[in-house]
Amino acid sequence: MVRGLLLCSVSLASASAVCSYTADSKRNVDFKNWRAVSATSKEDCCQKCADDKVCEFSTFHSKINSCRLKSGVSTGTVHEKGTFTCDQTAVTIVELAESVPALSTLVAAVVAGDLADTLSSPGPFTVFAPTNDAFGALPAGMVDSLMKPENKGQLVDILTYHVLPVQVLSTDLKSSQRVKTVEGKNLHVYKDSTRGVRVTPDGKDFKTVTAADNKASNGVAHIIDGVLLPPAAPTQTIVELAESVKTLSTLVAAVVAGDLADTLSSAGPFTVFAPTNDAFQALPAGTLDSLMKPENKAQLVDILTYHVLPEQVLASDLAAFQAVNTIEGNKLHVQKWGGLVKVGPSLRSKDLKTVITADNLATNGVAHIIDGVLLPKSSDMVV
Repeated sequence: MVRGLLLCSVSLASASAVCSYTADSKRNVDFKNWRAVSATSKEDCCQKCADDKVCEFSTFHSKINSCRLKSGVSTGTVHEKGTFTCDQTAVTIVELAESVPALSTLVAAVVAGDLADTLSSPGPFTVFAPTNDAFGALPAGMVDSLMKPENKGQLVDILTYHVLPVQVLSTDLKSSQRVKTVEGKNLHVYKDSTRGVRVTPDGKDFKTVTAADNKASNGVAHIIDGVLLPPAAPTQTIVELAESVKTLSTLVAAVVAGDLADTLSSAGPFTVFAPTNDAFQALPAGTLDSLMKPENKAQLVDILTYHVLPEQVLASDLAAFQAVNTIEGNKLHVQKWGGLVKVGPSLRSKDLKTVITADNLATNGVAHIIDGVLLPKSSDMVV
């Protein structure tokens, strides 16, 4: 806890500094590395320093309401009646959270999980910090259950899923990125001009950053409006995942006919663009039946492996446009635009198929369900 100091608490975004006042003191006598700003009180002047990116201390002259923000080393000290110096004393992420009433449940959870010492260490860390209301929105009884000693392991997993082992400010973010948490699983972070910064475990359950870039001595905290629950580890291979989805039964039958089940059940990792039954039925009449014949197995394998990448690629990993190598050998063009992911042998609109369900994780990769069959450019295709 922070004791015996007056905390700058005007806003969450600047609550990472402690205002330690010294009366009748003026230290920026060298007139270097300082800026004069308007302020109405010593508290206001200190807050202006806290909000500034480079300010280390400020001085406020109460007689003339003069506030100066200072960075760098000062060459001397003089004492002047009616002047207050405010030092910006950095606090750790834990002390920062303790200073914010709306984060008291998070602090209690960190203590229950024995993580206070870890999050007070040098780090640096990035913490997505859920508010009390965020914890209160969890199913009834869940918070009380997590706080029990016998559920400490689960509590630690959830808390460390909110922590990154690096400092990431909102200004460091791209429009989308996949980041690895201290818990071990990935978290997806998005930023745009209309919705701000959002975080999600699965691309569906979004939590919004309501106060970003609360800096501490060992990292930064971003206040969020929901609790992030780490996704359960996948237990099925890509083939088993496809077998569990009724609308992918034609794809499963084609994989079996092409003797690819063992390959797509191996360690991988793979990315599979998985056409639905309706996608196969949209092929020209008789095409599917022809491809399933033993004599056309090689052509079937070419088509199926054109849907497979030899690496795991989630939707958040994609740029606006990219050409990727398939296992079949030909390139596949992938674009992400306007919230939609589309794939095809070229970027012509008639060649593109749309991802209708992305990021279906498996033990050996990921499957993206698409609304059409992708056909590699080959003169001897049966279609």
